[in-house]
Amino acid sequence: MLAAIVAILSISLITLFALQYAEKRARESALDNMHSTLNATHSAIKYSWVRGRINSAVSWAAEAVVIDAVTELETINNDKNTLRDHPLQQKLRNYFSERLHQHDALGIFLIDQEFRNLVSMKDSNLGEINLIATHRKKLLERVFSGIPQFIPPIPSDVPLPDKSGHLQSLYPTMFIAVPVNNKYGKTIAVFTIRYNPLKEFSSIAQSAQVGRSGETYIFDKKGVMVSESRFAQQLQAIALIRAGELSILNIEIRDPGVNLLTEKPVNTNKKPLTKMVQSALKHGYGESVSAYRDYRGVPVLGVWLWDKDLNLGFSTEMDEEEILENYELGRNSILVVLSASFILVLWFVFILNRTHRKIEKTILGNATYLQAVLNSVIDAIITINEKGRIESYNQAAEKHFGYSAEEAIGKNVNFLMPKPYHSAHDSYLSNYLTSGTKKIIGIGREVVARRKDGSTFPIRLAVSETVIDGRRIFIGIVHDISERKLAEEELQNYRLSLEELVEKRTIKLTKVNMIYYLPRKPQNPLIMPKAVF
Repeated sequence: MLAAIVAILSISLITLFALQYAEKRARESALDNMHSTLNATHSAIKYSWVRGRINSAVSWAAEAVVIDAVTELETINNDKNTLRDHPLQQKLRNYFSERLHQHDALGIFLIDQEFRNLVSMKDSNLGEINLIATHRKKLLERVFSGIPQFIPPIPSDVPLPDKSGHLQSLYPTMFIAVPVNNKYGKTIAVFTIRYNPLKEFSSIAQSAQVGRSGETYIFDKKGVMVSESRFAQQLQAIALIRAGELSILNIEIRDPGVNLLTEKPVNTNKKPLTKMVQSALKHGYGESVSAYRDYRGVPVLGVWLWDKDLNLGFSTEMDEEEILENYELGRNSILVVLSASFILVLWFVFILNRTHRKIEKTILGNATYLQAVLNSVIDAIITINEKGRIESYNQAAEKHFGYSAEEAIGKNVNFLMPKPYHSAHDSYLSNYLTSGTKKIIGIGREVVARRKDGSTFPIRLAVSETVIDGRRIFIGIVHDISERKLAEEELQNYRLSLEELVEKRTIKLTKVNMIYYLPRKPQNPLIMPKAVF
């Protein structure tokens, strides 16, 4: 029973360690896949999309028509009407219109050093402070310092067409901004190209999905999502966005404290940014093999990085439930099999234990029966091992030798023998075990035994040999022949006495015969001789 329990515990521990290792590998494998997806997405946006469009913008900004327009427009009154009516305004619009269409762009800006719009595809924002200066002023200042910049999505200053073609106010927009330099290399303005972030930019991120729940998205330094979420329907269902509203610029990546898909938020206080965003802003990159809550409150695993050049963060996350799905399926199967095995083992142990008890009871009964039989035998029965040590000793032996079983068992059997048998017994046994030469085994002989009080008595000893569980056992049957020897002695004495009497009678008869046959003298016939009998 104890061995079975130890076996069950050992198997349980091994299974536990194996399951823990399998879970760890499932998590690490998911992170490896997410790292690959994140790096591919980041590279596609930074080195393909952004860099390609910056190169185009730099080329456009270096054209003479742009530089000349900036030089001339800076000299006039930059109010809306003057700028609108200037011939260069329409000239530049016509010049870039077809090119913008070919590059799937929405418009251009020429921004002066006071951050005002000198040229725009729309009349409504001419002469006004450019929206980039309102939302991303530091980035615009970097462009004026001579460094081209990608301007992440911000709310548009003019209505833009949505996915259905309807104009929407504050619709997300983004820009590529490059410096416009004069012939002396001095930055005199900023040239921007406007793009729709829901097209290629957000599509690249959305296409980088891992599994059913994996998502790659982009965020700014405030923790605002600047790419579209793949969970728009869920976000509407949990009221993070309104019906028909975009997730881009409308989702702050904060930890709601609970899983909003299954629970309602405990309070309406502003929540902290998620673990991922905090780590990205602080350390620049990271991963989490353990689950944390995303902006929906769903436990996820994720990897992330912060790009200082783009001033954007990138993250790829996947629901923990999906990551561990196959592991949990395998784990549950193993646990079911293991539980069934444990039940079978316990049942087997129970049956084995019950059978063992029955066997023990039977053996005990048989042993009791056998002991009763042995104790009823009038002859002493003693068993010894190969070393001559007594292993069993019946009641007849106690009676014959005077030693109790407790006194005799475990001792060398030679203590029941007088000299010279006492000292010679062990050598007889050793010689037999070595050579196999039998001197008494299977033959039987009459020897002398010694009682506890030191007296001796004649016995007939019959020894047989058997093997039990690989052990040699010698069985000795001792028959006390004291009475027989006494009877034989009495019979011998009687025989000797009888022979002596016969001899004496024979002598007397011989004498009588001799007298009877001697020569006789004449006698008086009247006188008869006396009878000799």
